[in-house]
Amino acid sequence: MISRISLVLAAAVSVFPAPLLARDWGYVGGWYVTSADQSCGMYSGALRPISGNSATELLILKRMDGAVYLQAKNTSWSISPGSEDQIQYQIDGRTYAGAQKTAPFENTASNAGSTALLAAFGSDFETEIRGGSALAIVNGGRLIGQIPLSGTSAAFATIASCLDDLRMNGNGKSPAAGFAVLSAATSVSPKGDVSRWISLDDYPGSALREGREGTVGFRLAVGSDGKVFGCTITKSSGHGDLDEATCAGMTRRAKFDAAKDVSGAKVAGSYQSRVSWKLPN
Repeated sequence: MISRISLVLAAAVSVFPAPLLARDWGYVGGWYVTSADQSCGMYSGALRPISGNSATELLILKRMDGAVYLQAKNTSWSISPGSEDQIQYQIDGRTYAGAQKTAPFENTASNAGSTALLAAFGSDFETEIRGGSALAIVNGGRLIGQIPLSGTSAAFATIASCLDDLRMNGNGKSPAAGFAVLSAATSVSPKGDVSRWISLDDYPGSALREGREGTVGFRLAVGSDGKVFGCTITKSSGHGDLDEATCAGMTRRAKFDAAKDVSGAKVAGSYQSRVSWKLPN
């Protein structure tokens, strides 16, 4: 008697909100590359903590007009709005100035008063990032964050392809001047027991009769309400009915705590994993 289905859910959550037209380009040079409506960016988190601080997360975003934006955040930082002129960005000892502002984290007991830093630079700043070995963030002469830049050249090359892809798909209009929406999201978190998202009842009858098995990779688009509004097969099992059953079950049952941007607002995100359809012994 068939009693259960074996599932493997290897979670990999996105660090960017997922616009409806977003495309994930995956990891390039150690950076995760993805797109928004009119920009593409690379993200790397949990990097090189300074003594006494938490690790710093960095998002580097490039817009259609070539402008480069940095968003850095660290739960140890507490920087008052209006004191941005004390912040310096240094690449291998050279200091660069950019238009700056700060944004608060969500006000919770664990990160109350913490700050994210936003900075805008001209298109020539890309060359500096590509050629540099490390980005240092200094506040009032004190080093508060240091991020290695290895792999950024390869990631920027993928960003160039990403921007070309946006232009080809009708998103070539440059955004208005000013700060881009830099909203690197925290992880979307599954709610409930993920092993219950797929059950034996979901196993396609034809696959059961024919003894077919397979592993399906998938990515879910998750709304700001934590509900799934889209499913994409990232790696087919080779059997269309198993692929379809995966998305059907996930769309129907998967629930999440929504991702949040640097201001604490709930945003759309995505969740990537896989399901192994296996017949019992």
